[in-house]
Amino acid sequence: AKGTPNDWLENNLYHHPARSYLGIALLVVADLVLFGVPGIIMIALQLSNMPFMAAGIVNGLCHAKGYRNFETDDASTNLWPIGVLVAGEELHNNHHAFPTSARFSMRPHEIDMGWLHLKVLVWLKLAKIRRVAELPQLEASSRPTAELDELRAIIVHRMHVLRHYTHKVTLPVLRRELESLGENANSLLRATRRHLSWHPEMLDEPSRRRLNDLVQRHPRFKTALQFRSELKQLWEGAHTSNECLLADFQAWCTRAEQSGIQGLAEFVAYLKSFRAMREPALT
Repeated sequence: AKGTPNDWLENNLYHHPARSYLGIALLVVADLVLFGVPGIIMIALQLSNMPFMAAGIVNGLCHAKGYRNFETDDASTNLWPIGVLVAGEELHNNHHAFPTSARFSMRPHEIDMGWLHLKVLVWLKLAKIRRVAELPQLEASSRPTAELDELRAIIVHRMHVLRHYTHKVTLPVLRRELESLGENANSLLRATRRHLSWHPEMLDEPSRRRLNDLVQRHPRFKTALQFRSELKQLWEGAHTSNECLLADFQAWCTRAEQSGIQGLAEFVAYLKSFRAMREPALT
């Protein structure tokens, strides 16, 4: 089978045309030998657990309830930060943000039980971890200007970049706007943080109205959102060449630094501190 080891166990047990059910049969025998009659209950739970959990939790609740770390193009959520029921798939938004990563946990308080299983298999030399989503690598100080290699790193880590923008630019700008008018900042910020992790078209009508109302009443907040949208368009849009992409990015940085918004200027410094990635040119 694709993605599985080409060894005796795979070829003669799990993937052999005439022996494809031997794996399940061995599980049944092992449960009965080890646990006796209670093993029957364990067999039923084991055989029904994953289909129920996958359909009910991953494809159901993990697209309806929970929190989002990253702005993905879908409705995926992290159901809760401790992924033990479905081997870490509860951290579904993280998985959609970094689909090729073997580890789903992305924040210090998140626990991915599947990652623990993988580490045990690696220790037993039964698996090899090929790719893990890493945090952006930053230099100690920012450069005067970002070049193509730095821009490549920014685009690779764009999910982290957008999250950083929300927490370091958009929300602080809105907080200052609200506090200057004597409004209750904390409750509005909590709701707005949730709204900003979704594409506007994925919000329900009341949420869109609340967000639009904030945009209309707070011009600097509107400016922050516009710069964020333009940054996303840079890496999502079509460019005739890498040079054009880099020129557009540098122009965006210049305008952000001249916007008069301190958070935006600091965000540009953050982007310019990305460590270069020496890989084939962007396409």
